Amino acid sequence: MNSLPGIVPVAGAEASDSDSLTPNILVQGPTPPQSPTVTSSATKNNSTTLISVSTSFSPKARYQDILPRIVFISSDSVHFYVHPHVLTAASTNGFNRLLDDIFRQNEDADIMPSSPIPAKTILLHSSTLNVILHAAYNTPCSQFAPSTDTLVEAIDLLPVYGIPPCSCIYSSSPTSPTPSQLYSLLLSHAPFYPLPIYTLAAHHGLEDLAIASSQYLLSTQFHMVSDYAAIRMGPIHLKRLAFLMLGRVEALKRLIVEPPPLHAPTGMCGGFEQKRLARAWTLAAASLVWDARPDLPTSLIEATLYPLGNHVDCHLCQYNLRDRIRDVTMRWSSVKRTI
Repeated sequence: MNSLPGIVPVAGAEASDSDSLTPNILVQGPTPPQSPTVTSSATKNNSTTLISVSTSFSPKARYQDILPRIVFISSDSVHFYVHPHVLTAASTNGFNRLLDDIFRQNEDADIMPSSPIPAKTILLHSSTLNVILHAAYNTPCSQFAPSTDTLVEAIDLLPVYGIPPCSCIYSSSPTSPTPSQLYSLLLSHAPFYPLPIYTLAAHHGLEDLAIASSQYLLSTQFHMVSDYAAIRMGPIHLKRLAFLMLGRVEALKRLIVEPPPLHAPTGMCGGFEQKRLARAWTLAAASLVWDARPDLPTSLIEATLYPLGNHVDCHLCQYNLRDRIRDVTMRWSSVKRTI
């Protein structure tokens, strides 16, 4: 029986009906970041050939009690054993026309595929192909720790393989009250790489992800947004991001401009003393407004304004000052943080 070079025939590896591989036939490890290796013994010269096999998409990995019926080989020679009926259901173009009609049928689960099963080479790195296949299967791939660049590349390629990004990246849906696996993974990258995630979401019309990731862009300055990123996210999402940042700065100015309220004059604190506090507040507020930014922390507001009370002897003035600072910080914390 002739077999494809570098690929273990499934019949030769069949020693059990379990999902695990026979240890002396195939030895697996995580793929990616470290691809598993599979060992196949040659029949004539007793030499060994090493091939890499995905741990998630292995020759014995059943899906709906059906064995894989085709193998994809990535550009770095990692083998992914997949189920054509799953990819056909997820794709609108037969997974970029890689699946022939014979593989689109849901065949008998108990019948072992012919050996060797057909193989097709895909010119993608295994880490990228791994994300695409997990998206098609709607299974988590966070255990492989794909980088942000890998996630962006894989999601950009989903339409090429007939998979609408919105079908596998959503915060909730009528049929699924919980976020999709890929949505949660992307959102976990947003605090560290907010601009690529926001740009990706805007480019593919993933509104929920764009809104959720925009809160992490408050510290981003517009000179950090490249022309490529601006074009990729489009004018609407670029404008919404600009309005978010400018709107928060304007809201801060409105919140902080008013000094603490005056109280009725007393024997030790008249109008002159209270006006001194108001002038000090105005100067401190001006310093905050001068360097105002959308992500200004409340701790900085408090650190700037609370020391004004050190030079005030009136207990009523001190109370009004503390009350005014609390009001400013509470209202600043409630200002909208997303697009």
